[in-house]
Amino acid sequence: MWSQHTAKETESTITNATIYLSGAQIERTSTILTTKGETSFEFTNLSPFIDENSIQISGLKSATISAMNFTTTHVFNKKDSKRITELTALMKEKEHNIALINNNLKGLVEEENLLNNNRKLLSSENSSLEKLQEMATYYRERMTKIANETYNYATQKDSLQEIVNTYEKELTQLSSKNKDVKGVLTLKINSDKTESIAIHIKYNVSNAGWFPVYDIKTNSTESDLDIFFKAHVYQDTGEDWENVKVTLSTADPTVPTEQPEMNPHYLNFISRYTYNETKAKGNSATKYNPFIKEVFGVITDADGLPLPGATVLIEGTNQGTTTDFDGRYNLPVTHGENLTVSYVGFKTQTTPIYGPLINMTMEMDANQLEEVVIAGYGTNRDKSVTKALTGSVAGVSIREFGSVNNTVEPLYVIDGEIADKSTFENISQNNIASINVLKGADASAIYGARTAEGVVVLTTKNVITDQNITSVEYKIKQPQHIKSIMEISVIDIEKMEVSADYEYVAAPVLDENVYLTATLTNWKDLKLLPGQCNIYFSGVYVGKSYLNPYETKENLTLSLGVAPSITVKRTLDTNFKSTPFIGNNRIVNRAYTIALHNTGSKPVTVKLKDRIPVSENKEIKVNDITYDADNYTEEKGLLEWTIPINAGERTEKHLSYEIRYPKEKKVNLN
Repeated sequence: MWSQHTAKETESTITNATIYLSGAQIERTSTILTTKGETSFEFTNLSPFIDENSIQISGLKSATISAMNFTTTHVFNKKDSKRITELTALMKEKEHNIALINNNLKGLVEEENLLNNNRKLLSSENSSLEKLQEMATYYRERMTKIANETYNYATQKDSLQEIVNTYEKELTQLSSKNKDVKGVLTLKINSDKTESIAIHIKYNVSNAGWFPVYDIKTNSTESDLDIFFKAHVYQDTGEDWENVKVTLSTADPTVPTEQPEMNPHYLNFISRYTYNETKAKGNSATKYNPFIKEVFGVITDADGLPLPGATVLIEGTNQGTTTDFDGRYNLPVTHGENLTVSYVGFKTQTTPIYGPLINMTMEMDANQLEEVVIAGYGTNRDKSVTKALTGSVAGVSIREFGSVNNTVEPLYVIDGEIADKSTFENISQNNIASINVLKGADASAIYGARTAEGVVVLTTKNVITDQNITSVEYKIKQPQHIKSIMEISVIDIEKMEVSADYEYVAAPVLDENVYLTATLTNWKDLKLLPGQCNIYFSGVYVGKSYLNPYETKENLTLSLGVAPSITVKRTLDTNFKSTPFIGNNRIVNRAYTIALHNTGSKPVTVKLKDRIPVSENKEIKVNDITYDADNYTEEKGLLEWTIPINAGERTEKHLSYEIRYPKEKKVNLN
C-alpha cells in the first residue's frame, strides 16, 4: 500500500526533450534530500500521457529505489479557478439587482391594483363633474407613470438576465475543464545516509512528434536550388516545455524492434470467401500529420497508367471520392488518420495522411514474389574535424602549432567554451559552421596566457547532426519553448545548396499549362526525409509538393509551377476525315494540333507529352496512327517531343489515329 500523504512533494524541471516522429522522450532533473532509511518523494504536475513502462531513474549514487508508482489525478486550474470566483461574484451582484427590480415591479403592480379598486369605489358614489374630472386626470397621469416605470424596469431586468446567462454559460465551460488531469510519480528510496542527490528522470510520452518540411527556393533557371530543411514540432502532453534542449530523432519507439520471422509459404486450395491475404507492413517513415486539411493526388498502376474510378476513402469515416479519368482525386480531411484506396483487381492499400499530396501505385491482386528493397543508412562516419583542418585553416597550417619536440597543444574553443583535444577531434565535419585560428597578440588579448601555441576557435552549426545505423538525430543548439497546445512550432535544421537541371514540361491532353521542373541528380547524398515541400521561384510562392527519398527513382524531379511566358494549346482538327460507320463497326477519327508559343525573352526547350489510345480488347482496333514525335512507346501509347523554341517563336506538332469498334457498344473515347 502506498502512503502518498507522507511523501515529500518535490519539484522537478524538464531539461531535455528528444522528439521522435511519433512521441517523445522527456528528461527531468530534481535535487532530493535522502535520509537514512526509506523516504518517499512525490513528483507532481507531470504529463498524464507518460508510458509507465518507460520510466527510468538515474543518478541515485548509493541509494536504491524500493518502489515506484505512476498515477493520474485531477488538479484545479488556478487561472480558471480565479475566473470562476470572479464570475460567481458578478452573478451575485447582477442577481441582487434583478431582485431589487422585481421588488419595484411588485410594488407597481400593488399600486395599480389599489388605484383600480379605489377608482371603482369612488366612481360609484355621487360626485360632482368637477370632482370626476379631477380624479380622471390623476388616474390617467399616475397609471401612465406606472406603465412607463414598469417598462423601464422590465427592460433593465432583461438586460441583466442576458448578462447572467452569459456568465452562466462561461461558468459551465470553465467548470467542465477546471480540473486538469496531471501525472504523479511517487518514488520510495532507500539510503544508508542523509545526502543531497541530483537525480534524472526519463520517460516516454505520446501526443507529441515532428515531421520534416522543406522550403525549396531558386531565383532563376541559372541558379542552384536552396533547400531549407525545417521541422514542424507539436506537443499536447499537458505540460509546457520551457527553455528545453531539443533533439529531433528519426527513430520511432512505436515500431517493434523484433524483426519479422520468415516462414514457408505453402500453397493449397482455399475458399475464395475465407481467404485473407497477409499484407506487408509499410515503411514507418511516413507518419500521420494532424495538420493536413485536404489531400489530393494520382492513383496509377505499376506501369504508371492512371486508374479511373478507384475508390479513395478516409479510413474510419464516410469521407470518400473516386478518381477521374486521369486517376486524379481530391478530398477534404476533417478527421481520420489513414487514406485507403481500392480498385477492382488490385490490392487495397492504406497509408497515413502524411501530406497534402499523396500519390499511390496500386499492385495487382495476385500471389507474386515481389522484390523487397531495403533502404538504410550507412555506418561509415563522416570526416572528422581533424580532416577538416588538414592543410591550412585561415592561412595557418595545423602543423604550425608547436615544434617537432614540443608536445604543447593549442587551446581549443568550441562555441565559446574551452574544450579538450578529444572533444575537438570528435566533432563531425558536417556540423562545423566555421574554424578560425588565432596566434600571438590577438589570441592573448582574448584568451589570456594559455595561448602560447595558438587558439583554434570552432563554431558549430545551429543543429548538430548525429547519424547512427538506425536513425538520425538533430541536436538543436538553442533551447526551445514549446507550449502544450496543438499548434506547430517551427525549428530550422539545415540549409542545403543543390545543383539542378531545369526543364519545361507540358502535357496538354491533361493540362494546358507549361510547367517548369527541376531535376536533382545527387539528391540521395543529402540524407533527406519524406516531407512536404513549399516551392518558391523568383521570390514567389508557387505551391506545394511532396519529397519522398524512399522512392527507387534515380532522379528526383520537383515542379516549380506554371511558366506563364510559354503557352500551349491542343485543338481537335474539325476538317479531318470522317467515316462514321463501315458495316457493323463505328469509326472514330481523331487528329490534334498542339501549338506552342514562347512569349518570353529567352529561348527555351520544352518537353511535350501526349498519348494515343491503347486497346485492351481485341474488338477495339486503333489504326492509322501518325505523329511527328521524337519518341513513341507503343505498348503504352505515350508520345514525347523535345522542342527548342526561340523567344517570340511559335511551333506546331501533330498526331492522329482511327478507332474501330462494334457500333452497338460504347467505348471510353475521352
